[in-house]
Amino acid sequence: MRQYVPLLVLLLLLFSCTQLKLARDAYDQENYDESIAVCKKILASDSTNIGALEVLGDAYTKLDQLDSAILTFDKLVRLQPGEERFIEKLYSTTLKRGDQFLPDDGKAAFSYYEKAEKISPNKPHAVARKGDVLFVQKRYDKARVEFLRAVDLNADSAGIQLKLAKIDSIAALSEQFYQQGLGELEKYKYEAAKKSFARALDIKPDHKEAKYRLYLAAGLRLFKKGSINALWDGIDNFAAASLLYPDRAEPHYYLGLAYHKKDKNEYSNAIDELERAMALEPDSKWARA
Repeated sequence: MRQYVPLLVLLLLLFSCTQLKLARDAYDQENYDESIAVCKKILASDSTNIGALEVLGDAYTKLDQLDSAILTFDKLVRLQPGEERFIEKLYSTTLKRGDQFLPDDGKAAFSYYEKAEKISPNKPHAVARKGDVLFVQKRYDKARVEFLRAVDLNADSAGIQLKLAKIDSIAALSEQFYQQGLGELEKYKYEAAKKSFARALDIKPDHKEAKYRLYLAAGLRLFKKGSINALWDGIDNFAAASLLYPDRAEPHYYLGLAYHKKDKNEYSNAIDELERAMALEPDSKWARA
């Protein structure tokens, strides 16, 4: 029986080679469905056949069945770690899959770009695309980080430099309104300050300081009004400010004042907030006030 084993192995190899040639011929003739069917036959008896897996992944790519292509190229990369051809195919296919989600689903696109970046960390394409998604979402600070990383990775920087310049322009205009709001806040012009901070956020929605100051200005305006309903709304605004910067004493100080003004006979919440302010920044004016 042993003498027939080498012959059987040889016959299986000849069959596999013949089938692989059929798969490649079908692929070359753009009969991608047929090519896929033949590859699957080969893989049914030899799941690690490198040639069949590569043709299969390429055929899936041609048919825009990119998730199937990604799974196939990922298997190739795991079977032959370090093989640049397979890494490049997995990388480019993952990028292309991310592109398919745009412009409707930036979150899904971003997740594929992150996967592509992990596949080839030293290539700029996925990083630049992440910047593009963040830019469209108006998350300008994070977009800037990704664009600068892409430039460091030798991306074609002409288009990226234009986007960086646009981000700088947006940030500068937003900052003008933010500074205007700070001046109005110092003069207790709470309504005007709210409008300035809101304008800064309209221009640059990720201006965290403007959002923080908007909550404070709104809370202080409501605190000044002094009605029970206004004070509750003011407390909500001060609490929202404290969530943005958990280590700052200022919003807790105002929370303490608001709780006390709302009900002078109920000390617990007011004391808790004032003590928290003192604990967070013991040397600040909020602790000494």
